[in-house]
Amino acid sequence: MNTFAPDFLNALCVKVARQLNKLPYELGEAEKTNQSEPYLIFPATADGNIRVSEQEARFLLTQQLEQCGIHYAVETPTLLRYQFSGTQSERSGSTDVTLFEASPDGSKFIRKTLIELKAHNVHQRNVEKDFEKLLQEKEPGLFFHILQAANSGTLTADSSEKGVLVKYRNAFKTILDKLPLKKDQTWFLHLVLFCMSPCFLISKTIRSEDLSPLAGFFDFQYKISNGAMVVTKRNGWNVLDFQDNRSNTCSCPLGNDEICGKTPAN
Repeated sequence: MNTFAPDFLNALCVKVARQLNKLPYELGEAEKTNQSEPYLIFPATADGNIRVSEQEARFLLTQQLEQCGIHYAVETPTLLRYQFSGTQSERSGSTDVTLFEASPDGSKFIRKTLIELKAHNVHQRNVEKDFEKLLQEKEPGLFFHILQAANSGTLTADSSEKGVLVKYRNAFKTILDKLPLKKDQTWFLHLVLFCMSPCFLISKTIRSEDLSPLAGFFDFQYKISNGAMVVTKRNGWNVLDFQDNRSNTCSCPLGNDEICGKTPAN
């Protein structure tokens, strides 16, 4: 499996999702924690609710990268400059995680993949800023989005509080309308959306030829019934349905050996 290809990145996200699915909660039953699991836990908020953020995914992701022997950096300065809303001048942004490989002569590291992480059904502008960086920088990218919960409208509701995929579509349209982009045939952006309850993961890869026209790319039809996702129109989205949101019997079939050929470190 090509280390920086969409299939590898997807397998990496599935592994992280599987671990997120097993993380204990600060106010949960600590005595039942399986010591073979990550020692990371979800903290509690002041009112006793579980706090889920992109930070848990980032820690688990970097652990997987180290087990696979992949060099990475966090909060990597972008090579281009951006002017986001509320600012008067352009400035360098940052990328949550960047994957590197050594140059052929070993003299330096080369940026290979840019990764942005996001949690919750945030405002469109929050995902738009990430997409703008991932679209303008020259390297291929991965966008890994975590939802704590979803209902039948969370992904596709087209209202004042739009669904996640609707926000994706509108964000891309806004960016592509103002920025003429020319991407070579090796460029891609792999989208992964993981929901914890009910527990499922959907993914799809955008390539340069998909950027124009983009109409219909984000179409997806589903409903949540009896605590599970029922897909009625995939439209090219890959769907992985996990068995149980918080159990140790997650249906994810991938281990580290299937990601990078190394034995899982338990």
